Amino acid sequence: MKIVHITRDLYPRSCGGISTSAYGMATAMQARGHENYVLSFDDWRPTKGAGHPAPDATRGFNSEQTHNSGLRILRVTGADIPDAGIEAAVKLVPDLIHVHHGMLWPAAERIVQQTGARSLVTAHVNQRAMNRARDIETTLASRAQESAFSLCDAIHAPAACTAAELRRDYPDHAERIFASPIGVHAPTTQGSVVPRDDALLAFAGRFDAIKGLDVVIDAALPILAEQPKLRLALAGGNPNNRKSHRRWVRRILSAADTLGVGPERIDDLGWLDDDELTAFYRRATLIMVPSRIETFGQVPVEAALCGCPAIVSGCDVFAETLGEAGVLAAVDVADIDAWKSSLRDALSDPTRRESVAGTAHIAAGRRLWRFAAAELELACERILAAPRSA
Repeated sequence: MKIVHITRDLYPRSCGGISTSAYGMATAMQARGHENYVLSFDDWRPTKGAGHPAPDATRGFNSEQTHNSGLRILRVTGADIPDAGIEAAVKLVPDLIHVHHGMLWPAAERIVQQTGARSLVTAHVNQRAMNRARDIETTLASRAQESAFSLCDAIHAPAACTAAELRRDYPDHAERIFASPIGVHAPTTQGSVVPRDDALLAFAGRFDAIKGLDVVIDAALPILAEQPKLRLALAGGNPNNRKSHRRWVRRILSAADTLGVGPERIDDLGWLDDDELTAFYRRATLIMVPSRIETFGQVPVEAALCGCPAIVSGCDVFAETLGEAGVLAAVDVADIDAWKSSLRDALSDPTRRESVAGTAHIAAGRRLWRFAAAELELACERILAAPRSA
């Protein structure tokens, strides 16, 4: 099977979950004997206005890279779709075009038209759910996703509960929506020899209300004020929007100062490489995952593989990936008092933390790419075998 993946900022650029998930899918399918080629639009951002983005096409693209797994990568350095990038993909005569962002559907459409390849869109984000959470009616990204869904052969949801939500939000496309879990890579060994800290709260992800960083501010900082030895470590942030990142950091430090918590007890670590992230998870006492929306929930799974238990929000996907016994607590994002109570309980009970971490580690082990790729492979084979719609 020849697969062309169309994505943005492919790992190791690490600009979000799409980066790592698309990389994981491509390398995992490569390991199963399929030929994978990634067209990655780096530093690409959607533009405002009608239709699809079409900024300067003269910026071209970088030379092709080959990963040690055999995965071939073409990194495009402009926001438009250079003809050479499309031509390179067309020359492969692919069987399947796998799109990881709805805004990039025009690239897939051009390749499909020239090759007759089948097409698959992964819903790393349900844009309609995102709009509901932000209380807005529509965005450029949501319109692009709707267009991609209406034109592709199949729609991939990273979890069963996500597939159910997508079917409710896109009933006209329900028959083409299927669930196949996204996987994670095993933690690196270089970051494994790290002693567990008994007074370190952790958060990992984009600095955004959708990821619940405001909940960390409102719930975790008062606990730091109560427990003088406790510290807070933040991994991730907004590397492509330094202004937003700095605004969140100022908000955190201001709230901490009001509570009498010094800045030396809060670490803004930025985006971490694999070894650093493994060490981060292994060091943390527990991790907070107060997301308002998740389609898969990568962070608590990665943390669980490193022995770090999580307090999560009530997103259904966490129960699906780790099970109810695999988290310290599942708390309504809006209930700050419940978050505080859960934090106090978890921090005071190392025996329970260890027990939950063990249960979560077993559940997370079933989410490794070597297992997830087998399910995705079967789904791709079904797409290729299905009759074409009229």
